[in-house]
Amino acid sequence: MDELKAQEAVFLQTLLSRHHDPLLLTRCACGKHNRKIGCSDCLDSELLCRQCWLDKHRTMPTHWALIWNATDKFFEKSDFCRVRKNAVIGLGHHGQRCRDAELGRTFTLVDSNGIHATALAFCRCPTADGQRGAPEFQQLLRTGIFPGSIKEPETGYMLGVLEYYRQLRSQGKGSAYNFVHVLRRMADPFFMGSVPVCLSITWTNTGGKSQCMWKRHASSACRSHLVASPDQ
Repeated sequence: MDELKAQEAVFLQTLLSRHHDPLLLTRCACGKHNRKIGCSDCLDSELLCRQCWLDKHRTMPTHWALIWNATDKFFEKSDFCRVRKNAVIGLGHHGQRCRDAELGRTFTLVDSNGIHATALAFCRCPTADGQRGAPEFQQLLRTGIFPGSIKEPETGYMLGVLEYYRQLRSQGKGSAYNFVHVLRRMADPFFMGSVPVCLSITWTNTGGKSQCMWKRHASSACRSHLVASPDQ
């Protein structure tokens, strides 16, 4: 502890230096635009222009973008699809948008680093049975997103956050209420009202199987989703 106390000023100065980057507003490596966007989740992230940032994060859409606010002079936290107009998360093509895709659909995506207001573009490539793409819920599952509903899903949960909550309940008996509020604060610790949805989670045990109940509360609807999980 004494060693840490002796380096307190260095720790503080180094952590504060993370909010400044000498590459800010210099030309991006692509040579087309200036560097304005960093990432709060990448290790030692490099400032990039909008398009390069999107290209780098095609398969990491829940990383928070840090966009330079030229008016107020600070880096503003933002979702993937707010980095650039019409930016969407493409399914079925390793992060790229399907050439036959329709317009992006507003989608709420929940991960361990918060609740994201984003947009998805589903794959519409013809299938062997003549359909325009696989069922949407199946496309989400293949991507690693658990759908909030079978028909026209508007909410999804990264498999990692579901497993994290399952382990939390198994090991620490953590409160579902507190877990939801942590997710909301991870998205925005100061203005939680701006977070797109409010989730509540309850666990039940039916027939020897644990089940997780996620409830999505929106301004116009309240839906419940039942997810079966392995025995604990």
